[in-house]
Amino acid sequence: MHRLIGQFLSGATAAVAIEYALLALLIALAIILSLVSVGTSLSGIFTQVGHNL
Repeated sequence: MHRLIGQFLSGATAAVAIEYALLALLIALAIILSLVSVGTSLSGIFTQVGHNL
């Protein structure tokens, strides 16, 4: 089992898999940060609407 994992990590396939994982991580991070920003903005808008009522 260790030999199989070692072969995978030493090959070009591992490099491509790691690159794809990093790319997916960056995309997920961008989505999370944008949703947090939108959520904060919406919270402020609803607070202002609530105060105006």
